[in-house]
Amino acid sequence: MEVIVKYNGDIYSAAEAVDALAEPLYSNYAILTLDFDKIDTLKLLPQIEYIELPKNLSLMVDLGQKASCINEVKNQNEYALTGKGVIVAVIDSGIDYTHSDFRNKDGTTRILYIWDQTIEGMPPKGFLGGSEFNSQMINDALFSDNPNSLGVTDFFNHGTHVCRLKYKNFNFLFYNLLLNDIISIKFYYTVDVVKYYRDVTCIIE
Repeated sequence: MEVIVKYNGDIYSAAEAVDALAEPLYSNYAILTLDFDKIDTLKLLPQIEYIELPKNLSLMVDLGQKASCINEVKNQNEYALTGKGVIVAVIDSGIDYTHSDFRNKDGTTRILYIWDQTIEGMPPKGFLGGSEFNSQMINDALFSDNPNSLGVTDFFNHGTHVCRLKYKNFNFLFYNLLLNDIISIKFYYTVDVVKYYRDVTCIIE
């Protein structure tokens, strides 16, 4: 299982003591992958100051706009907001990168990166799991005979829905971010509930 820890000193020696894999984040936080029965030993190590167990996330967007304070800045005539120069990272069930909303007028992608944590083999630098696809890889797929060749899917279509930022007549999470670029992170999930996999702060960093 994975846990988030706050530590001091050498996190790798702490990980070795409990046969764990360590992925340092920043500000002395790290993700440790270890057997559940090693948790009691882990919490006694002098390097470990705090342990957070995995959480479950459910799929819901109906309150996201209000919670993100989007309602207060919806009026583009007053604020002239376009989203240009903004990068939005969406941690969700994935993204349909072939969707027209995520493509420029020339057909190229608006997506900077996809980190699909359900596909193993090409993790981002500094991490152990999943596969990262950059915009060039996405474009190569889009203009090939098999646009879906990356194998990235969105089983729930929830992440795709949240990422669809282009149309003003839709009541989406980021209503005004029409010219922004996108980073999509797909985490591990089950059919009934989406499983917490990565600390949000490490992804945004």
